[in-house]
Amino acid sequence: MTTGTNPAEQTIEDIRAAVARARSAGRSWAALGARERRTWLLRWKRELACRTDEFDQVIASETGKPVHDARAEVLLTLVHLGWAARNARLVLGRRRVPSGLLSVHQRALPAYRPLGVSGPWNYPLHTPMGSINYALAWPGPSSWAEAARPVLRTVTRR
Repeated sequence: MTTGTNPAEQTIEDIRAAVARARSAGRSWAALGARERRTWLLRWKRELACRTDEFDQVIASETGKPVHDARAEVLLTLVHLGWAARNARLVLGRRRVPSGLLSVHQRALPAYRPLGVSGPWNYPLHTPMGSINYALAWPGPSSWAEAARPVLRTVTRR
């Protein structure tokens, strides 16, 4: 959700409220189950693909990149979004792994709980979406905090 506000003008109360909304939405998102999240993510991918020209132009105008570089970024985003939608359950799902010789009578079940991702702002669509795609493919709340200056973006999970 875009608030249309300047991130530099956000108060701590604004941030807390945004995180609370993300947690609430995350519970609903998690309740969908892996198959339904996959369906939504693939639908989102189709919508982005239908608007590729629009994203190309916005990225080119905001970054000064040539349009063909912006297009490459959009295409990379679509590839990552499709991969996350189709593979999150396999990669992040519960599975048994060897527990080691000293723990032969115990089980080892890794659990993934992403807490945050940040990246440089040289790819304004691909960098955040690379993180957001995977965060959304797994159940739980996600929030995206836009930096006041385009230097660092973060995705947080709780």
